Amino acid sequence: MLILALHVGGYPLAAILLGLAFGAELDLAGYITSRYFGVRRFGQVYGTIYLFVFVGSNLSHLSYGFLFDRAGDYDASLWVAMAWLGVAMGCFLGLPSFSDGLGSRSERRSEGEM
Repeated sequence: MLILALHVGGYPLAAILLGLAFGAELDLAGYITSRYFGVRRFGQVYGTIYLFVFVGSNLSHLSYGFLFDRAGDYDASLWVAMAWLGVAMGCFLGLPSFSDGLGSRSERRSEGEM
C-alpha cells in the first residue's frame, strides 16, 4: 500500500501508514518482550530494545538529511526506510511461536507462562 501511495502522489497517505505502523510498534513491543523473555528480564530487555529505537530514530534524521542533500528530494529516504522496515518484518516473521519462547522452560513455568 505504501508503494502504491507513493506512485499516485499520496505522500499524506504514506505518512499516515508509516505513523500507524510506528504507533503499533510502540504498543506491541512491551507485549512481545514479556512473552518472549518473561517478567524477570523484562526491564533489561525492554530497555535495550528502546536504546536501539532511540539511536535508530536519531540517526535516521541525519541519514534523511544526507540523502536529501545528495538527491534533492526525499524519495531515496523513503525507499531506504521501506527497505529497513522490510528487514524488520522479516525478523519478526522469523521469530519462534510464543509457546516455544526464548527463555528456559523452567523459568517460564515458574513465571506461569506455559
